Amino acid sequence: MKIRKFTVIIVLAVLLLIPAACTKAGSAKEQPAAFQPTLTVQNVDQSEAANVIKNTIRLDYQQYKVDLTNENFNYNGNQYYQFVISNNHSEIGPSVIVSKNNGMILCYYPDHSVSEVYQDDVFKSKC
Repeated sequence: MKIRKFTVIIVLAVLLLIPAACTKAGSAKEQPAAFQPTLTVQNVDQSEAANVIKNTIRLDYQQYKVDLTNENFNYNGNQYYQFVISNNHSEIGPSVIVSKNNGMILCYYPDHSVSEVYQDDVFKSKC
């Protein structure tokens, strides 16, 4: 029981630290091929992935919704959940992918490139 409580505390701490990562400045849109995730949460489920998005990209989620578009998205040899954020009228920004392994959140563009959310033109002001 103590191990379970400790695990929950660690997961919550990591989720609270994710918005702090959005304060970094950056301009590159495409990640290098050797991009290595730095978070330590493992085996993220779909609802946790959606919560990572909501905790990282600060929007009014009574107006916007996070919809899963691909449960088994593969990028650079890793498995992700792929989501879109939309309101009643249209999707906003690029799709967002969340690593199933560690909860890393990235923006995924139609040209198959990725960036961190704080580097994206649409989402960086929302982080």
